[in-house]
Amino acid sequence: MTPWCRRRSSSWGKADSRGSWLVARGSCATPGVRHILIWLVLGALSGCTCAQMAGSDEQLREAAKGFEKLHEQVLPDGRILHIRKLQITRITPEPDLDPPEVAFSYDLDGSLQLQRQSELSIAVSALGVEKVPMIRREGGWAPKSDAFPRLAALLPVLATSHPAWTWYLRSDLDKAEVAVVNGPSRESVTLLRQADGGYQPAP
Repeated sequence: MTPWCRRRSSSWGKADSRGSWLVARGSCATPGVRHILIWLVLGALSGCTCAQMAGSDEQLREAAKGFEKLHEQVLPDGRILHIRKLQITRITPEPDLDPPEVAFSYDLDGSLQLQRQSELSIAVSALGVEKVPMIRREGGWAPKSDAFPRLAALLPVLATSHPAWTWYLRSDLDKAEVAVVNGPSRESVTLLRQADGGYQPAP
């Protein structure tokens, strides 16, 4: 039987003195060999993609862990959250999303400055979960907007509706349970996250 490569146009190549086929243009591999070569190339490309994703995973983890160095965060309404203690744990990067996101748990102690140039503040103790969209910036990853988007949306609502000496917050991705403390008085409040990212009291 005529080999597959010899059934191709003669311009593709010709045999040398040992009967081996020299390729001038195209390929002189049998279909089985061709398939093997294709799988090797696809495997190499897949390996590169996996390595890139693994690298992005690690970079996103490092970026989230770097939030622990924050000393303050300016909220959308201009108030400032001063951070005294912050611990980030259970970091889960999601580099395949658009934009990439990183989810994590946090334990934060600080105070919310009620007005600029004012010493009036509310003590904040918060345990929660965040999911933060990330973007590339200066060769690394940085939050697209806020490092704590849910907390940043929640605190102004509390400041307006439930001013207090201290807030004790426990939140997940969809709601927040808040203990509002004013001296000996203590009130429990539940707020639900809305589709626009804001918060409203639970009915």
